[in-house]
Amino acid sequence: MDTAVDSSGNIFFTTCNGAFDNASNTLTNTVQYLTLPIPMIFAAPAVGGIVWVLDNWLSETDGALQSATILRAYDAINLAKTLYSSDALAANAAGDAVKFTIPVIPSVNLIRSYAEHELRINDERFHDSVIVSAKNILAEPALVTVADLASSHAVRILALEPEVVLLGSGRRQIFPATWFGAEFLRAGIGFEVMDTGAACRTYNVLVAEQRRVVAVLILSSG
Repeated sequence: MDTAVDSSGNIFFTTCNGAFDNASNTLTNTVQYLTLPIPMIFAAPAVGGIVWVLDNWLSETDGALQSATILRAYDAINLAKTLYSSDALAANAAGDAVKFTIPVIPSVNLIRSYAEHELRINDERFHDSVIVSAKNILAEPALVTVADLASSHAVRILALEPEVVLLGSGRRQIFPATWFGAEFLRAGIGFEVMDTGAACRTYNVLVAEQRRVVAVLILSSG
């Protein structure tokens, strides 16, 4: 069995000797715009298959939170039939998610995934805010909002000798008190403020370029 996504965002499915055959395609009734999903099929030899899709195009993107990620399941024989959708009941709602393309760099801290209450750096998961550089990870459990930033945070960041500092302020871009950014600008260090998802992506790009970047990543509490 094969699945794919066409240029309009429709997931289609066919079983024709491992190749796609337009004559036998069925289409989902849900169109995935902007970021195309990656479908996965689960099936047993004697049981009908299920196509699972993680739809995150409405999730957090560059600070513009529109909706949570949605997990959907379709009948693999008839993709027009939706078996499950996590947005049908509030209790099943998935959280916001950011998908990353990870550069391969040995012995460097890379952000593998980010959700509102969880951050994965390399193979370690964090549920509190962190300060991260290529070689260091500092847990900051008391840092819950931008208002919690203190001079002690600036001291720890400066000790890592960055050339640029990224502040991921949570779900949305929120600027800290003026004095905080001034600590870095006075030292000739770049300082940028963005939502945490954007900060994670920017950190990965800069660290892949071997820039001396430090990211302060605030995770929402709860």
